[in-house]
Amino acid sequence: MFRKAVWGFGVGAVLFLSACATTESDLPVPGDRLSPYDEALEEGCESAYALGGNTQYRLKKNISRYNNDAQYRKGWDEGYNKCRDTRDLLFR
Repeated sequence: MFRKAVWGFGVGAVLFLSACATTESDLPVPGDRLSPYDEALEEGCESAYALGGNTQYRLKKNISRYNNDAQYRKGWDEGYNKCRDTRDLLFR
């Protein structure tokens, strides 16, 4: 019974983590600039992990762009919320 539980947990963990994997098509092409939304999405996500106490990340938020660029603001908020929710699920 214990083996089945451990095996089931392992399979579940692999499936859960594989959903977060990056495929080659998701990666930016070198030299390509990210849109303000995409750049902010990454910064918001990194900020969520940093504010959650993960020392491998740091808070990133360009306040001027956040206040003046709607696409940057939307991307940052969505990235922050997505990664905050994921962080909270993993560490409850």
